[in-house]
Amino acid sequence: MAFLRSPNGRSHCRESLRRDNGRESGSQVGIALENSGFGDWYGAVVAASSANDPWDEFRMAQRAVSRVGGRLRSLLDLFVLDRSVPERDFVLSLGERSAGWLRSNDVVRHVGSGRIQSNFCLLFCLRNYVFIDWPISTPLGRLMPVDTYLSGSSYDCALAVIERNPTCRALELGSGSGLIAVLLAKRSHSVTAVDIDPRAIKLTKLNFTVNGVDAAIVQSNLTSSLSPNVRFDFVIVNPPWRIVPPGVAYPNPTARVGPGDDGLDYVRQVLAILPGILAPKGEAVIRFDVPVYESGACTLRPETESLLASGLSMNLTILGEVSVAQQAKISADTCRYLNVDVETPDLAQCFVDHYSSLGVSKLSQVFCAVRNDRAESAALGDFATARSHELILPGR
Repeated sequence: MAFLRSPNGRSHCRESLRRDNGRESGSQVGIALENSGFGDWYGAVVAASSANDPWDEFRMAQRAVSRVGGRLRSLLDLFVLDRSVPERDFVLSLGERSAGWLRSNDVVRHVGSGRIQSNFCLLFCLRNYVFIDWPISTPLGRLMPVDTYLSGSSYDCALAVIERNPTCRALELGSGSGLIAVLLAKRSHSVTAVDIDPRAIKLTKLNFTVNGVDAAIVQSNLTSSLSPNVRFDFVIVNPPWRIVPPGVAYPNPTARVGPGDDGLDYVRQVLAILPGILAPKGEAVIRFDVPVYESGACTLRPETESLLASGLSMNLTILGEVSVAQQAKISADTCRYLNVDVETPDLAQCFVDHYSSLGVSKLSQVFCAVRNDRAESAALGDFATARSHELILPGR
């Protein structure tokens, strides 16, 4: 039964999933981290606050490292403070097998004189380990990864997954770090994680392995590499929606900047494919920000009407609202390091002016839930019993 398309007649995903490639050793890394006390320590630090952003939590962890000693300290120096450590301490902390796997998968590198340094920081998010790019500190003191998207809205999606009952077949479009897909894989019979960014694909694979979960990982634009017959019981998307003025550079625009004047063209593409990929009684959840116009215009009305006409239902839950001034401040802070030569002395005002030119008065943070309430669907085949790695296509 076809699941993934492969233009060259075979699937590189199939090969990567069938080869062991040290997967067993990789899963031992998570066990070794647990045994080292890394997760317990990190969890205790962040539990003392009401932070709902992974980078606020990571900042707390950085500040708490000074109170730790022993073997755990070398891991915190390596993965939390971005310091080099003696390789012998690293091996003693995790064991030769796990240390070797991290070296061979380019998680850590030698920096001379018997010392190593990490290419990624390590977060402990919602009881899962997440390797991700080292963040930069913005002018306002926020931490932000440049290459891979992970933020407070990622936690919104993660919590939506945790609160759901287990599901059979799940799909995440735009896996980023892989955190949400890892959570899905622990609650679903089969999971497919899709991202167009090769950096995100690498991190998703890494974090799947370290957390000991199995899933299909596909580098693709939306569902273009999926079989037209496949259906999912649950789909989750945290799409790019940020609106950026012309001429302003923004980090990883593929993951952060929404196409179209209102930033919602990617959302429209997702809504358009849902009738074809949602299984009977299936649900899709999309987390994005909706521009609210002074004119009262609703730019997603055509897509909503099309979904209703296809027999699906749609419901928007407003999580909160952000003023144009607030969003402009955040956006300017995020991209300041890329725009040091921008002519305007006030980058935030540049964003405010752009929102004003579009007639946007504020933004609503929303969860869009789309349900397929139909009881039947065509040609679902054996997807209900097959696992992810059994659904990989050799060709089409």
